[in-house]
Amino acid sequence: MKHQDLENSILAHLNGTIKEYDTNKDVAKTFDIVQTDFKCCGINGPDDWKANNISMPATCCSGQEITGGVPAPCTPLSDHFHKEGCLDKLVQYFKDTALVLGGVGIGVAIVQLLGVIFACCLARSIRSQYETV
Repeated sequence: MKHQDLENSILAHLNGTIKEYDTNKDVAKTFDIVQTDFKCCGINGPDDWKANNISMPATCCSGQEITGGVPAPCTPLSDHFHKEGCLDKLVQYFKDTALVLGGVGIGVAIVQLLGVIFACCLARSIRSQYETV
């Protein structure tokens, strides 16, 4: 249930921000980083750029040749073109991260529980020593 909420939230955010790719440098930088790191293109696929009347970014391809300081245009025929959308990869990344954070949280809780148990044992030991004196 929560996994679907996560996916819906990410999808809504990406759909809301992809329209700002040409006008907002922070949005463009974020999409470029995600597409480069996850080797993906668009939200559900490369067609998302065309659907939003935005030219496909160079980050939809990896290892583009740079001629004259400008990367070669990225097209579906380019080498190393990313055909997969970023949504599934982002959701999987966040799920994996949540599992790690959950494991760390459980580990910290166990250590704290052991601390409480040892503190109670110490308090009982101190109390019993006072009674024998």
